[in-house]
Amino acid sequence: MRIKRLGSLPAAHALPIAVDFGASGLKVLQVAGGEPTRLVAASFLPTPDEFAHDPAARLRFQIERLPKLIRKGGFTTKRAVCLIPASQMFCKHMQLQLSEGVSIDSLLQALLPSQVGCDYESLVCRSVEVPGGGRGGKTEVICMAASRDLVGRLMQALKSAHLEPVGVHAPFQSVLRSFHSVRRREEDALSRTLYLDLGYSSTNVMIAHGQDLVFARTVDLGGQHLDAAIMKQRNITLSEARKLRKEITVERRAVEDDAAHHDAGEEEGTGLALLHAAMAKSVQSASDSASKPQSAPVVPASAEEASAEASTLKDQRVGLPTPGMSPRIELASGKIVFPRGVNLSEPLEILSDEIAMSVRYHKSMFGGAGIDRAVLVGGEAKNAWLCQHLARALRVPVEVGDPLALVSRNGSERIKDVDFSKAQPGWAAALGMALSPTDL
Repeated sequence: MRIKRLGSLPAAHALPIAVDFGASGLKVLQVAGGEPTRLVAASFLPTPDEFAHDPAARLRFQIERLPKLIRKGGFTTKRAVCLIPASQMFCKHMQLQLSEGVSIDSLLQALLPSQVGCDYESLVCRSVEVPGGGRGGKTEVICMAASRDLVGRLMQALKSAHLEPVGVHAPFQSVLRSFHSVRRREEDALSRTLYLDLGYSSTNVMIAHGQDLVFARTVDLGGQHLDAAIMKQRNITLSEARKLRKEITVERRAVEDDAAHHDAGEEEGTGLALLHAAMAKSVQSASDSASKPQSAPVVPASAEEASAEASTLKDQRVGLPTPGMSPRIELASGKIVFPRGVNLSEPLEILSDEIAMSVRYHKSMFGGAGIDRAVLVGGEAKNAWLCQHLARALRVPVEVGDPLALVSRNGSERIKDVDFSKAQPGWAAALGMALSPTDL
C-alpha cells in the first residue's frame, strides 16, 4: 500500500485547483471550503489574438504556460481538476428504452459510435438521466462524450505542471454547481431556470429544475463570431473589432442617474456599473447581517427550529437582488445601437433562435412547461447590450450571475490579471468545478 508523504496531505477544507482551458483565456482558481467559501488564489492568462481562431494552437499555448502560472500563482495544493472545453465535447439528448438487466452505459456503448463516428473505446463518456423527462415509455438521457486522447492530454498537462489530477468535469454541471449556495431556498427547488454560459467561442445552454440538470446543449456561436462579423463588415483587425464591439450601446428611453451608469472604473460600452454596485450592496448587506451583534442569544426549542431560523436569515433579500446576482434586466430600455458600418442583427437572431429551440425542446419533454427565469454567465455576459437583447427575446425575468461575488476575500490572496472587485460572470464554471466532487 502506497503511503503519501505528510507534506502532500491536503489541509482541512482544502479543495483542488480548478483549471479552465477557455477560449478567452486560461483560468486557474483555488478556493477553500467552509461557510463562506474563501478565495485562496486565482490567475488568468488571456489568449493572444493570433490564437483566437485556432483552438489547437491556443490549447498548446495554454499547456505550455500552465506550469509557470501554477508555480508563481500562490496555490497551496497539488490536487487539481480541469474542465473539458464545450467546443470539443459531444452533447446530445437521447431517448433510451431501458429494460431489466440493461444499463444506460451498455446502451450508449452500442449507440454512440454511429452518432460520433468513432469507436466507443476512444471516448470518455458521462450521462445524466433526466428525471421525469421520458416520453413513450422511454428514458431521456443527456449523453456527453469527449475524445479519450483530449482528456489524456489535459491530464498530462496537469501532471507536467506538477499537479495531481483528481477530476475532469463537463462545463454544464460546473456552471450549475457554482449556484448551489445561491439557489437553496424551498421555492428554488421547484423553479425551472435557463442558464446561458455566453462564452467567446460558443454558448452553453442549460435548463435546471432546482439543482437538477434536465437539458444541455452547446451552440457554436459566441463572442468571436461577433468579432469576425465586425472584421468582415469593416475590414479591420481582430483587436480593432473587439474595441468597436465595446462601443455598442443600448438606447435608453428614460433618463437615468449618470452616476449609476458611468462608473469611472468601467470600460466604455459595457454598462456594468449598476450591476457591480448592486452586487456589492447585496454582498455587503449579507455580510453586515451575519456580523451584526445581538443583544442576547436566542435559543431555539429544537434543532428543526434552528435550521428553519438559519434558512430564514440566509434568505432575507427584501429590497435587494439575490446575493451574487444582478438586478433583473429591465425591458424598458430602447434598441441596440451599433457603431457606423456594424450590424450584428443576423448572428444575434441566430443565437436567439437556437436558444428558443432549446426551450421548446424542454417544453416537449415536460408537458408544455416553460422556464421561470434565466441566468446569464460567461465572459460575454459583461456586454449589457447582449444581455438586453436576450432578455427581450426570452420574455422571462433575466439576471446576470456572478457567484464569485459571494466568495470571501481578506486581501492576502494571490490574484493575477483578474479584478474580482468587479463582476466576473466568466468565472462561474471555474468556481463550480472547484466545488464539485472529485471523480478520478
